[in-house]
Amino acid sequence: MAKPEVTADTAVFKERASARGFEVGSGWILWHDDTMFVFAIAGFSSRNRPATGTIFTWRIKVKPLESDEILWRHLFPEADMGGVRKKLTLRANGAFKLDGLDLSDGFFLTEPENITTQIDAFLDEFSAVVDDWKTGADRRERFLSVVTDTAESTPLKHIVGSLNLMRTTTLLALGRDAEAFDLVNAELADNRHGSLYDGETSINQRIQQYLQSTEGTK
Repeated sequence: MAKPEVTADTAVFKERASARGFEVGSGWILWHDDTMFVFAIAGFSSRNRPATGTIFTWRIKVKPLESDEILWRHLFPEADMGGVRKKLTLRANGAFKLDGLDLSDGFFLTEPENITTQIDAFLDEFSAVVDDWKTGADRRERFLSVVTDTAESTPLKHIVGSLNLMRTTTLLALGRDAEAFDLVNAELADNRHGSLYDGETSINQRIQQYLQSTEGTK
């Protein structure tokens, strides 16, 4: 997805999103509580459009809130990732983050006379996703079930590593270290390293090393 551009419509988007209680920044919108993190990479661009028009694109995702903290703790144990606001931004649009589970995506060609209605339609969709993930007995268990099914059934083999890294971090968040150890060992045996590195050491290697040094592998 192309990096969103700052346009006159961006101000409308931020105003409408903020009015609904969502946090919004340059190219992203998010909601979270102490368990889940719902976000979208979203914004306006004039690329591939006539000179007079723009396009609004979005991709809505979800992941457990704690997952990125686990990622950072293993990948950059000595790093200061910043305060609460900075970490929220990094979770949504940082270079070192979990991708999140894709839930929906789309676009519309902007119509200046209907831009507010168009933005509200996207916000309705985003709100529906938030409502779907803001309640439930154990939403992390639900996420784990969905991401496991997706990883095991997807024909897109190039995304399996990303999905399984989300499985691993969720298992760790749930305290299921032995299952996380088995999964990360299987990933490394298949030469899947999780795509994130600190120097020459991958995130999956870091997690494996940590679990080998604890009682969590038993």
